[in-house]
Amino acid sequence: DYELRLGIENQGKMYEAMIQTLELMQELFEPDAERLRLLVHLHLQQKNIKAALATLKIAQSKDMSESTDLRLMAQLYYNNGAYQRSAEVIQTGIRQGILKSEPELQQQLLQSYLASRNWTAARDVLLQLPDSELKDQQLLVVRKRMEDWSGIIEQLKPPYLHDANSWFELGYAQWRLGNLKQAQDSWRRSIALDPDHMAVNWLTLDFVPIQ
Repeated sequence: DYELRLGIENQGKMYEAMIQTLELMQELFEPDAERLRLLVHLHLQQKNIKAALATLKIAQSKDMSESTDLRLMAQLYYNNGAYQRSAEVIQTGIRQGILKSEPELQQQLLQSYLASRNWTAARDVLLQLPDSELKDQQLLVVRKRMEDWSGIIEQLKPPYLHDANSWFELGYAQWRLGNLKQAQDSWRRSIALDPDHMAVNWLTLDFVPIQ
């Protein structure tokens, strides 16, 4: 009996063994929300952030996520430098109705976009926040950054797009303005010219490692 086995391992504080048992149960039985949360807790206890995030993503894919799960997922991504991923988790949770678009969450979303330098998305969040002196200051900074990147895009128009690096730089500027689809199209052009270009990693935004 796997539940009995888990209980014995828990009493003996055999946490690595508990992880192995829970992972085996995931393979043998239908996914269970409580088992997944226990597995996340154990991975965090062992400081295995990557495994904890992978387990949270399984819960999300099975529509088992609660607001606390998504908040934890977003915070783990943010703490490990994956700021855009953190924002995407929050936005998805709001769209699905799991997370409420309250001021505290909007501030967390704003910080993720500012940290990832996604200036267009940051501006859109700021415009939804209540008026304040800080908001006005942040809007000035964000709009200035947007102007800077827009200027770079203008400079990178044909005939200057003649090599893989130029297409990569254009994609980077487009990404900074929140135009991910355009950025990915530019990175594909970069890869077509140089299959070994680092744009390969940027296509899926997997360039921030989770330790």
